[in-house]
Amino acid sequence: MTHKSKALGLGLGILLAVASACRSNGSSGTDGGGVAGDGGVGGTDATGGGGDGGGPAVETNIFDITSGKVKEGANVTLRDVIVSAVDGYGQYTGDVFVQEAKGGAGSGIKLYKVQRADGGQVSDLKPGDHVKVEGAVKYFVPKGGFNDKKHPAKAHVKELENARVSRIGPGTPPAPAEVTVKDLTEDPNADTWEHVLVRVKDVAVTKEVNPQYGEFQVSGGFAVDDDLFPHTPKVGDCVTVTGISVYFFAYRLNPRDAGDIEKGTACPTAKAVSISDVQDATSANHPADGTQVIVNGVVSAVDSTVSGTPPNAKYYGFWIQAESGGPNSGIYVYYAWNDSSSTKPVVGESVEVKATYKEYKDAGSKDTVSELTDATFTSKGKAATEPKPETVAAADVANGGSKAEPYEGVLVKVENVEVVDQTKDSKGKVLGVKLKDSGLLVENDLFDFMAPTPLAAGAKLKSVSGVLHYSFGNFKILPRVSGDVVP
Repeated sequence: MTHKSKALGLGLGILLAVASACRSNGSSGTDGGGVAGDGGVGGTDATGGGGDGGGPAVETNIFDITSGKVKEGANVTLRDVIVSAVDGYGQYTGDVFVQEAKGGAGSGIKLYKVQRADGGQVSDLKPGDHVKVEGAVKYFVPKGGFNDKKHPAKAHVKELENARVSRIGPGTPPAPAEVTVKDLTEDPNADTWEHVLVRVKDVAVTKEVNPQYGEFQVSGGFAVDDDLFPHTPKVGDCVTVTGISVYFFAYRLNPRDAGDIEKGTACPTAKAVSISDVQDATSANHPADGTQVIVNGVVSAVDSTVSGTPPNAKYYGFWIQAESGGPNSGIYVYYAWNDSSSTKPVVGESVEVKATYKEYKDAGSKDTVSELTDATFTSKGKAATEPKPETVAAADVANGGSKAEPYEGVLVKVENVEVVDQTKDSKGKVLGVKLKDSGLLVENDLFDFMAPTPLAAGAKLKSVSGVLHYSFGNFKILPRVSGDVVP
């Protein structure tokens, strides 16, 4: 079942915005590390050690650095490694990625604050060049830490700082390792692919290039960035992408040139399923996690609270439901838009959604939930029958209730209930109310029913309607309009 809320979608949207906004668009001229900006690999948004002072240089290899055998701050020498990429795009340039000839997981590392020790220019280095490298091991940590569940170690990204490079001679560029999106994001050893040249085959472009941050997304919610080279694919394109795998708030891939983005030949075909097929794991047509699906339904609820500030203000998420209603008939669609978007979800509209079915677990929940993410949709006009809230007992759809799971994502109504307390976030902001006896939450993610006069303990309500949702460990009803909360 899908238990990801608009609040959760908002949090994810903010995280991505912050992650990109925090990039300092710089590399070699500032103190810090990590992938940053439109063409800068590095930046100020980092903490941790690095620099000189680690004693005499020790000859080692990249595998020993990335595995942690060589400690932070140590001065090291890499006798003969191969250049895999040179940052020559954008306002800030100069970072270099190198690999061991053997390749594979753990074979790559980024050189930061690079200088040529042999009198040459960093920009003259080419993929395939054999080089000798001296530098200090640095453990890079994004400002604020690893607040993305997709980084397994949540500890640091290893780099070589104040790197001094001497060119030995030309050679053959390293061959990219064949990996999947899951290898780079969900595998417990995903961090071993950081700074390695990899290739992800046959993935569909699900989000076009973000004009502010320069990245597009492919199947699985994976970002392809423009730190080393700009690109302009279209949504729906089937592509094979080669590039350097990096981590900065989220995993992303950095192609080096136009040849690194090729036309794919075998992207999976989207599977036509019903909402019930997705929500009911016992269905014979239940898709596997990560499957591209096509789902039809009627828009039953839409985020109406703008998040962020112009020009980045957006709405996040909507729900669709089968016209027939009932258990397993509704699901959350993670989709972002703004007031000027040409495609916006409208309640009562029949839509066809093409998306990735994804199991999701937020930080405050014990259960995984299903959602439709990386979504695009097409309007089919006003639905013949608009979903109506189904009357249920509050206790049945609260935590532990017998109908909570099957009715997640479905429009419901509870009647003759009483408020026992207000609910608040960690900063004291009122989020909604808790109902007496059942403990069911009613929250204002979609509509602020607490304004202008907040409901207080003891308030009696004839009915509360809205989409039943699950996030941060709790089932809750999200009213959509003022008429959904009847005193």
